[in-house]
Amino acid sequence: MLPEPSRDKHRNERIREGKIELLAGLSARSRRLRLVELADAIVAIDGSVNTSLVLEMAFAVGRPALPLPFTGGMAKSSWDENESAYVNRFGIDEQTAAAWNQLDLDRLEDQERRNTINAVLSALSTVVSRSCLVLLPFQDDYLWSVIKSAAEISGFHPIRLDEDLFVGDVRTTVMRQLHAADAVIADITSQNPNVMYELGLAHAGGRSPLLLYRGIPSLPFYLRPYRVASGTDEQLATATTTYLQDVKGYKFLKVL
Repeated sequence: MLPEPSRDKHRNERIREGKIELLAGLSARSRRLRLVELADAIVAIDGSVNTSLVLEMAFAVGRPALPLPFTGGMAKSSWDENESAYVNRFGIDEQTAAAWNQLDLDRLEDQERRNTINAVLSALSTVVSRSCLVLLPFQDDYLWSVIKSAAEISGFHPIRLDEDLFVGDVRTTVMRQLHAADAVIADITSQNPNVMYELGLAHAGGRSPLLLYRGIPSLPFYLRPYRVASGTDEQLATATTTYLQDVKGYKFLKVL
């Protein structure tokens, strides 16, 4: 969560990859609530009144929130008051919890810092879910079962537009899901017009979907540079798993 660039006194580095939400026209409290609703998980570092408010909001909407006790401030206070709840929610073992209570960041060597970061990311990985949007012809169940199984094994929730229940205009739903999904996979075997249109929207939105093709690919010129997998069901499942693991590692859960 960063302030508007014109009000950013610390000139924080702004991440340009992943999920980004620009909120305008809302009060400070409304922006915090909106960010809590959008986040996969929240990590609290130090902080004071507003950090406490964000943690309370997270509790209210059931969003995973992990305050780091070794950073001090409200993060430590919240941890001290609810340590057992945090330990249970994030599956933190007793040894790690004890180490966090004793950590002094100013005295840590570089490798110790990396180990601490990885311990935090490991805790977050137990509660953060991933979604995978699957673009394929409606009522085409042949490849769906292959993708669905590979996605679930990789820790992703697979979504297909004709099976999951969505409200409103389908075009708006596609745009929203393309923005929100952590991964996108498209079956381009039949080069179905709807799938190709959705794939164009994905590329226009800066996404890099995995393209699956049953048999020997015969691709349109514009699709040749992209990541394409073809072959048997087993080969497509392996390609799907590899792609999703790459996506998962590319996110903040990547080990440093």
